[in-house]
Amino acid sequence: MQISRLFSLLFASALLCGFVSVAHADSEPAKVMAPMDVNNADSDASGISNEALDQLAALIEPLQNLRAVFSQQIHDADGVLQQESTGNLAIQRSGEFAWHIDEPFLQSIISDNENLWVYDPDLEQVTIKPVNRSLLETPLLLFTGNKQAIALMYEVSEDKERSTEQTTFFVLRPNNETSLYEQLWLQFENTEPRGLVIMDSLQQTTTLNFTDVLLNSELPATLFTFEPPAGIDIIRE
Repeated sequence: MQISRLFSLLFASALLCGFVSVAHADSEPAKVMAPMDVNNADSDASGISNEALDQLAALIEPLQNLRAVFSQQIHDADGVLQQESTGNLAIQRSGEFAWHIDEPFLQSIISDNENLWVYDPDLEQVTIKPVNRSLLETPLLLFTGNKQAIALMYEVSEDKERSTEQTTFFVLRPNNETSLYEQLWLQFENTEPRGLVIMDSLQQTTTLNFTDVLLNSELPATLFTFEPPAGIDIIRE
């Protein structure tokens, strides 16, 4: 996969995301989030803003870091599956993250909050670029955000048609009209984020689900830096 295609997937489809809470041990097994039917989705969810924003903020503000295994599916506007991938991720509230794809190809996206490394073992190359504002606004970092930042960037409501007694779905619509995605659905199982659906401006949806989650654990700094192996090509942008 070419670097340009990767960044389109990473940022335009905003595939990075997730947290799960320390209450995991007491909860029932989580449902896997199904791909969102964007034609029937609640695009005018009621309930809204202040109450839903307060509820979301109460769930994410205690979270300091996360490690998890993810599965991802991308569907086009007609609901046809375009791509599946699996891997693992780690993220810190301070902005560092590591995203590793295992299947169908090996790839790593790592940031120490100053630099971003994109490593393609098959291509024997790493691309290095500085972190910029567009990266800091990806949905991945929603879960390391705070109430004020979320309120500035999104209109928040609850999708009451999809929510149940134990599962809550939040709908987030970007306030920025130039955003590359139209809305997000965040799934929480009790107090635990378990999934994310992102619909982009082309009506393509990216669905993420998380398992094997560790929350607020000790994460070594080495997770969020990258030392290029000898002999690979280094591209600086």
